[in-house]
Amino acid sequence: MSREIAINDFIHRLLTEHGYDEKVDRADSLILSGVLDSLAVIHLVVFLEEQFGIDFSDIYFDQTSFDSIEKISEFVKNHQPSSS
Repeated sequence: MSREIAINDFIHRLLTEHGYDEKVDRADSLILSGVLDSLAVIHLVVFLEEQFGIDFSDIYFDQTSFDSIEKISEFVKNHQPSSS
C-alpha cells in the first residue's frame, strides 16, 4: 500500500471515529480548519511513528506540516528512516 493511501485511509477512519462525516480531499486543511482536534493529532502522530518508523522526539512539530493529507504524506517521505 502506498504511503499516501495508508495515510488517507487512517485519517478517514479517524474522522469517522470522531463523528466527522464530510468528504476530505488530499489538499483540504485538517488542523488549522479544526477538522482534526488535538486528540486526533496525537492519534495521527502515534500512527505515523508505528507505521513509518518516524521518531518525533527529534523532529520539530509544525502544525502546518500536518494540515492536509498531501502535506502529511510529504512530511513522512522526508522523515521516514531509509531502512523502513
